Order: sequence, then structure tokens, then C-alpha cells
Amino acid sequence: MKPSEYLKKYAGYFVVACEDTKLFPSVKIAQAALETGWGNHIVGNNLYGIKATGQQTPYWHGDFVTAGTTEYANGSYNPQSSNFRAYDSITDSIRDHSHLINTLSRYKPVLEAATPEEQARALQNAGYATDPNYASKLISIINSNNLKQYDQKKKQ
Repeated sequence: MKPSEYLKKYAGYFVVACEDTKLFPSVKIAQAALETGWGNHIVGNNLYGIKATGQQTPYWHGDFVTAGTTEYANGSYNPQSSNFRAYDSITDSIRDHSHLINTLSRYKPVLEAATPEEQARALQNAGYATDPNYASKLISIINSNNLKQYDQKKKQ
């Protein structure tokens, strides 16, 4: 799917999921775009590559799928298989991601970030992904696709 098609299909969902939170839709969109290749690789309706760990939530009921991934460790990228959360719908994935960021204490700095760029860096610093370039990739996606326009559409 092309970025324009992806945004047309999903942007509204991301904006709504960020309402009444401190999350920036631009960052949420960039994360899902990066994790799924703009919707071309969605496994188990999971837009964020969230692993099947932790307690069940109102949006995730313990189902999982096993899929290949690449993790960064010991100075290199390594292919491996991991269990990822499987959702009943894309909407549940989007809501679970918000729930995760808003409830896990390690993500408190993400919620304190004043800009999308700060929020992207805070996600990386909190260990959201193993990729040492995760924040810069998110920021690049945000800027090259004019995603900050969706931050303006969010209702406070």
C-alpha cells in the first residue's frame, strides 16, 4: 500500500485514538507505518509489532501469532522468530498501543514529551524497539510525509 492510501484508510483512527491523551498522532502513525511497511506487512492485525508478553488488556485477550522479525543486539541486526499479539481488529491494535504507552511506567517520558520529535526519542529511550535508529526513522517518516498535520486535527 502506498503512504497516501495508508493515510486515507487509517489516519482518522490514529487521530481518534490520541484524543484525551498526550500522544501525538504523527508519532503513532509513523510507528505503525514503520512497523508494517505502510500496511504491507500486518500480522495478526498488529500495527505496532507489540510482542505477546504482559497481562491481557481490554484490547488484547492473549492471542498471538509467531512471525519473523529482526532485532538489534550486540552491534548487529539478527533475524529471529517472535510471538506477537494478535488482535480481533486493527482498531483493537491501535487502542492497545495507546493503552500500553499510557499505562506502563517506563513510557512516562513519552507522555511528557512536548514535540513529536521528543516523543519519538522518548519511545526509543524507553526501549520500545531494539533498533538504535528507531527515533530517527520515526522522525524521518513524520517529516517526509507531513504527518504533523494530523496533530492539528486531534481534539484535546
